[in-house]
Amino acid sequence: MDLAGAINRLTARWAAEHTAGSTVFSGAGAWPLLAFLAEAADGAARAELEDAIGVPAARGAEAGRAALELMASIPAVRAALGLWTRPGLPVRDAWLATLPSGAHGTLTGQAALDAWADEHTGGLIPRMPIDLDDDVLLVLATALAVRTTWDVPFDERGGSLTSGPWAPARPKLITRMTREPADVRRADTPGGPLTLIRVAGDGDLDVHLVIGAEDRSPGSVLADGIAALSGPQTPAPGFTESPGVSITKARSSQRHDRVSLTLPPFEVRATHDLLGIPGTMGLGAASDPSHGHFSAISADVPLYIAQAQQSALARFQTKGFEAAAVTAVAASRAMAVRPAHRVHHVEAVLSHPFATLAVHRPTGLVLTATWLAEPSG
Repeated sequence: MDLAGAINRLTARWAAEHTAGSTVFSGAGAWPLLAFLAEAADGAARAELEDAIGVPAARGAEAGRAALELMASIPAVRAALGLWTRPGLPVRDAWLATLPSGAHGTLTGQAALDAWADEHTGGLIPRMPIDLDDDVLLVLATALAVRTTWDVPFDERGGSLTSGPWAPARPKLITRMTREPADVRRADTPGGPLTLIRVAGDGDLDVHLVIGAEDRSPGSVLADGIAALSGPQTPAPGFTESPGVSITKARSSQRHDRVSLTLPPFEVRATHDLLGIPGTMGLGAASDPSHGHFSAISADVPLYIAQAQQSALARFQTKGFEAAAVTAVAASRAMAVRPAHRVHHVEAVLSHPFATLAVHRPTGLVLTATWLAEPSG
């Protein structure tokens, strides 16, 4: 089973949905949760979730556990899954047995959910992205936290950008010099050329900066960047210039090529309503409150997905990178009135338009994807 490929396909589909503004999201954080739901789902809900995860629904729980184990095995990553149910909700033992050991608890209140999110992301996501009310009978959540220290740190520098749409904002800049031209690569994609710049960290983690032409859409850059990570790439230095990269020749007392990388540090936070992209997440039928969709979870209470949210964060700083995502679904009794969803305002600290993809080096698994659209000032 190509877990990294299946998860990356979901991430790319999600990326293609993004049209404007800064955002951060984790397909890797959502995928195991959807996989466990897929095996437990019935009818149209099962088919849609199976399409979203890209593996047979009958193997969903097995794949979900394997995905969590893969992420937990990465030194730079923490991953966990939790399930909470109301005391009065009868849950099938067979389904509980498919979950990781110790994942199931009693749904007691918002504070316990928030404490779990805070603990399993090291404080990066302090609140579970679910509005707990009396109609919620079950909450299923995943937490993902990524932390890495750069092999070569950045330095803070003075001055300002001399060109580009963000030059007037004079954002704070960080820079570094390395001897690794192969870390700067060009990828010719359906939407045009991209530059992929690898910033290596510890714990088997790389962060790739993905830069396209200024007029390319965020979704196009993100989706093509994810695809390019597993495709052939041509080193840019010594061959041809690519977006965001210029190449010059100069005399030097040293025999090594040099790579200079300059960008503003950033922090981006976002909250996503996954029911707003049902085609991508496979939650269209499962969120229909007119009847139940998960008889494998409870034989006596018809359940539908009333809420599905992800809160995510990414920070790129002088010494390293950290990111986290908590993804959660809340199930309620079918035939209930669907609760209104909270509208969230997204604020982010931004840079010259580019994407960042946090990638597990050995498998190519994209853990988080980020799009930056405005300078931090």
